[in-house]
Amino acid sequence: EDLEGFAGAGLYDSIQMHEATLRPVDYSLDPLVADEEFRSQALAAVAHAAFEIEKALGSAQDIEGCIDQNGALYVVQTRPQV
Repeated sequence: EDLEGFAGAGLYDSIQMHEATLRPVDYSLDPLVADEEFRSQALAAVAHAAFEIEKALGSAQDIEGCIDQNGALYVVQTRPQV
């Protein structure tokens, strides 16, 4: 089910430009896995951002984002949690 304006909206509208290439991925050296201090700081940043976003918007949110190799947090989008 695709509910406009809610989590999952547009999920089935994604179209790949090129055929996918399957390859193994090794996350064992990724700082989120290998570096406890980096992981702790990243998770604290995610928790703080989520708290502030939900406080500002007044409800639980489905928040999407990423963390770069330097630990900077980027929020890509947020929408009400269903």
